Amino acid sequence: HYEWNIENNIAPFGTTSLSIFQTNTSWRGSTNTGVGPGDKMKANAPYWDGTNTSGFIALSAGYYDGGGFTGQNNNAKFWTATTFSTGYSYGRSLSSSNARSNRSVENKLSALSVRCLKD
Repeated sequence: HYEWNIENNIAPFGTTSLSIFQTNTSWRGSTNTGVGPGDKMKANAPYWDGTNTSGFIALSAGYYDGGGFTGQNNNAKFWTATTFSTGYSYGRSLSSSNARSNRSVENKLSALSVRCLKD
């Protein structure tokens, strides 16, 4: 979860507690262009509409939701390591023209992107 905590309104610098940031589902973070966590993680032009100031370099790969691939060129969803229930896990998403990031519950049969971290 910590790589998604890149905004300065999260405690100890802001008023939103880290536990709330990590457990609530919804869009979160600043809506200000270039300031929100989504913009900081999205690749910059010409690949997407982010600033890539975090070094995350998310690309708008889209996702598979059971009915087909969707969201290419304007959306990206990533699996997290946190399970919600037997058939569901938490995901994080980024969207074009949205400076925020989203935490949602996703069906494990969906195909979302993964982020590999080097030890």
